[in-house]
Amino acid sequence: MKRATQTLIVIAFAILGLTLSVTAQADRNRPVEVLRAEIDRTDQLIERADPLIMGSGNQVAITTLDRARDLQSRAREEFAKGTVAGYASARKLTMLAREQVQVALKLIGGTPGNVEQQDDFVLRKLESVSSLLDRALESLATQPDQNLVQIGDVAKNNLDRAWEFYRNKQYRPAVKLAEQVEKAANKILSESERGAMGLEDFDRVSGNVRQFMEQVRQEVAGCNSTTATGYLTEADQAYQLALQLHERQRTGAAMQALQRARELAMKAGRECRGLDRLQARYDQLSAELNRVRNSPDAPVGPSADAFNQLLSQAQEQLALANRHINDGDFQAAAVALQAAQIAIRQAEALMKQTG
Repeated sequence: MKRATQTLIVIAFAILGLTLSVTAQADRNRPVEVLRAEIDRTDQLIERADPLIMGSGNQVAITTLDRARDLQSRAREEFAKGTVAGYASARKLTMLAREQVQVALKLIGGTPGNVEQQDDFVLRKLESVSSLLDRALESLATQPDQNLVQIGDVAKNNLDRAWEFYRNKQYRPAVKLAEQVEKAANKILSESERGAMGLEDFDRVSGNVRQFMEQVRQEVAGCNSTTATGYLTEADQAYQLALQLHERQRTGAAMQALQRARELAMKAGRECRGLDRLQARYDQLSAELNRVRNSPDAPVGPSADAFNQLLSQAQEQLALANRHINDGDFQAAAVALQAAQIAIRQAEALMKQTG
């Protein structure tokens, strides 16, 4: 039996040694491919560890492996987003999944199904979570957010059930419920801390956001952009929601709504400034068109028709761009201005060839 146990340990840590290799030598110019390879390695680790852990009879190790699978699934979802933030999240999640597999393998490093080992692990987990939930519930005394109170009530019930499973030696459901309680307690603590800060800062922050929105409102009034107006309308709605949430003492949610209002107002401002730049470019190209049209070096003879046709195209595109600018259509105006610029540059080139 001792030899079998030693063999199990060797196999388990051989798996870790094989699959937890660092990819520091990977091509630094291919970070996405490197991350994809790391995620694949975690999949291989889980696949190879699965028969050892599932066959061990150790309920805690099996639960820990389930946790690793969940983290790995989330890592693949984040990777699939194809964004910088998604890649960063995917890397963190896949590394956490590996750590969970390592914990599971260590749990079966002793005699498979060792009841005393499982009992000690679950007991320490429940004691830690109980302490965490106590702190979370205490934080609600000064921030009685009803949503958080309900989360706390559910967490208390789940913790009672977890202890009951533990007393009945049902370790796997006990650990699962303990993890749910842990998440709930951390959420309560996070929201309570944010709310405590918000009680002091809400008036100041809301005043700053309101002032910023008024500045943007003046910009929007002058740029005639329907898109910017839409963003500002959404910002007003978010701001009003923040006030309503604050009145209901949901300060954490109110602060989030204020942040949303500010972000929307910033979008409105950027939209107008973008249109302002387009207007400046329109004025510049109009001046260039007039300069080329009135140039003494304008071609005559056979080349004159092609030259005048290019100028007409530029004029038509500028008129179209001006209409789009007045309508607040950012993209369409940019396309028309680009077409006008190309026509003007071709006219200039023709003028130089015949000059």
